[in-house]
Amino acid sequence: MGRRVPFRHDQQSLPPLPSFQLPTGPVVRPDVRAAVILDPFSELAFAYEWDQVKLLPGEWRRQLIEPRKADLLFVESAWQGNGRARGDLENLRLRAAGSREDYALIKQFQRRAEIAEAALKATQP
Repeated sequence: MGRRVPFRHDQQSLPPLPSFQLPTGPVVRPDVRAAVILDPFSELAFAYEWDQVKLLPGEWRRQLIEPRKADLLFVESAWQGNGRARGDLENLRLRAAGSREDYALIKQFQRRAEIAEAALKATQP
């Protein structure tokens, strides 16, 4: 057997990863517009499934209806979502909406506009 190299957990012991550009498609269901609140992994994984719109604080009303009404509000129970810090599902939703009141308004708006909703329960990585 060869010499055993000790494993180090610090970042400095790992070689840098090469940068690369992710493909933008093809998108399987471009006719389905999904407004999403997802963690970064799920956001990337689902991006190829539909026309995906990441909801942002202060922008969600416009995002749910422009350039056309969303077909689906897809919310994940996630550890980290829409570029924000770690947290549970409620905190993830609040960060995407901007406040507890805004998230309630998103839900109210979604129901009034007859936008379907789906939730994904994710487990801790």
